[in-house]
Amino acid sequence: MNRILLTFTFCLFSLISKAQDGIDKLYNLSEDVRDIVLKSPGGHPMPDHQFELNIQQADQVKALASLDDDMRAHLEAIIEERDCNLNTRDSIQVENENLKLTSKIKNRDYEINALVISSDSKYEQRARERFSNDDYFNFMWSSFKNGKKGTSEIFSIDMLVDKFKKNHSEIKFDNLDIVKKETLLNTYAESLLETTIPKGLVMKELAFQNLVNHPKDWKSTLLEAKDKLTVDQKIDLISKLGGKFSDRYNYNRADVQLNAGGVFIDTEELLNSVQNGNPGGICRDIALAQTQMLKVLGFKNNYVVAYKSLTGFHATVITENPDTGKIVKFNYFEASEVKKGSGTEALVQDNLLPDHGLGFRIYNSDGTALTRVPSELGQMLKDTAGGSSDRNFAPRNFSLTSVGFKTPLTDGSLFTGKTSLGESLYGVSLYKNTAINENVKIGIGASLSKLEGNKDSLKMEQTNLYLLVNSELTSPTKKIGSFETTAFIGGSTEVLVSNVKEKSFYGNQINEANSEIDANVDIIMGVKAKVNLNDNKTVVDSSIYSTFYPDWNHVASIDRQKLVIDSFVVKSGVSRQITDETKALIDTAVIVKNYGSSILIKAAYEDNMKNSRYVAGVAAPISKDMPTFLPGGEKRSFIGVEKSSVRTIFSIMYERNFDNQTNNLNIKGEVKF
Repeated sequence: MNRILLTFTFCLFSLISKAQDGIDKLYNLSEDVRDIVLKSPGGHPMPDHQFELNIQQADQVKALASLDDDMRAHLEAIIEERDCNLNTRDSIQVENENLKLTSKIKNRDYEINALVISSDSKYEQRARERFSNDDYFNFMWSSFKNGKKGTSEIFSIDMLVDKFKKNHSEIKFDNLDIVKKETLLNTYAESLLETTIPKGLVMKELAFQNLVNHPKDWKSTLLEAKDKLTVDQKIDLISKLGGKFSDRYNYNRADVQLNAGGVFIDTEELLNSVQNGNPGGICRDIALAQTQMLKVLGFKNNYVVAYKSLTGFHATVITENPDTGKIVKFNYFEASEVKKGSGTEALVQDNLLPDHGLGFRIYNSDGTALTRVPSELGQMLKDTAGGSSDRNFAPRNFSLTSVGFKTPLTDGSLFTGKTSLGESLYGVSLYKNTAINENVKIGIGASLSKLEGNKDSLKMEQTNLYLLVNSELTSPTKKIGSFETTAFIGGSTEVLVSNVKEKSFYGNQINEANSEIDANVDIIMGVKAKVNLNDNKTVVDSSIYSTFYPDWNHVASIDRQKLVIDSFVVKSGVSRQITDETKALIDTAVIVKNYGSSILIKAAYEDNMKNSRYVAGVAAPISKDMPTFLPGGEKRSFIGVEKSSVRTIFSIMYERNFDNQTNNLNIKGEVKF
């Protein structure tokens, strides 16, 4: 039966090539017969389990491809004549037949596409020495082993102060400022040890002591100590304070979780808790205090990073070393460094409380919400479920390979990926994006996946159920001559439900959490405009829009929920028709964020005769001292080409990041059947 139907299709194909009258009806009939053949039992040329076709199946694929090519060529030819001869009744009937055929081809059962994103971005973190390895104690111990007399009497800063007071009772030591205290103690210690005391060694201990004993004066204490300490000593001091604050962790406050909103423990109260031994704050309070102290000590780009961990939401600190430019991160007493120029991969939480969610919420040292950055997991899940993370302007630091399909009912993909930390992701997704009418677009997607890898001293497994819903409403287009404009509003909602298991490399300790939920909501609102110039040879497109998100994981806001303006974007593009077959385009986008502004410039050249499109562009920060670890802070360039035919599309894009010296390759392919 299949051979008879297939033979009938080929006969129709032969008739089509010769027929002059009713050719459009014959094409429609041929498309209908094509569907009957493919949907009949055994009619579709599916490969065997070794992905091989037999001779009959190969001939069938070749014949179908020839038929498809002829149909598409016919449609392309009639499009050029569509506006020329629609004045007669016969011409209108022909147009109706062609519209039917176009609709049928668009709704064919199968379309296969592939995506490959390759990045050599590698997350590299170096853990700094824990503050338990106290450099003051280490120096004194080294001096003791080298036979320095008097070392045993001043092994701690308290012992040094007590001995000085005892031998210099005429000096009112406690009434002196911290700088004068350091000068006297340095001179005294050097006289006892008969050696030079390293710069800042005594000052760091005095600063810590003064902070704990006089919490109200914490800012003045740090300002006095600022120029006496090296950058590394400042980092060690903040690390030590983070450890002391975590020792006084307020578990009662943590138990109320989001109900703690509107109440936070400030730096003075945290220092009081160290002094009196009472419970102090929780992670968000400690991280905020550390950023404020870093700011006083002269560090720039100090931010609180909030994210989903296995035990709930957690907050850490990220900043930049003013001497080396390296990125420094704090998790309580943990301090680590990432290489200078690192991008958003520096936000990865490779610590004792690693991240497991959709992204990171960023706050400044005042606790003000600034932006939200998708995690590499969040980007991969969104990209493979029919969404796009392009509006975040966040670079893709991961590698991803997906093979997708499109049908009239649903689209989907099989995918596998690898994060910059080396974690492996694999999964399957189903989604559908559709236009209900010219003013309403809606999409829904879902995926199941598994993430495996190592973070800090933990082996991690995470299974994910990801859900995505997005929509966009567009107003009717308003036209005034060659100018037209429209307004739009849209948004997306993401939900991630995860089962997480963390196993320690040391021992058999296993921590698990099931049905952990992380969610994001994005809102976009703006206007678009277009104007045609020079007899439609020049077209100017522009859009202005803002993106928003609700912040419910606030750090120090008096409100429990707050709508944050994430970005304000101004985009403009100009296209110029050079010849009937070629066109030149240039697009610019200025992205204004709460932490700085950046620009994206892209130029393109289209050649319809060669079915080619060539693209090149650059992206760079506009604001001075913009952090590279937040979107827009990196300097990048890219170049690419897209080739298309009647049934295929192939594109390749290469990107170079000049800050962290990494490369990204993006390859897309699509075949229509």
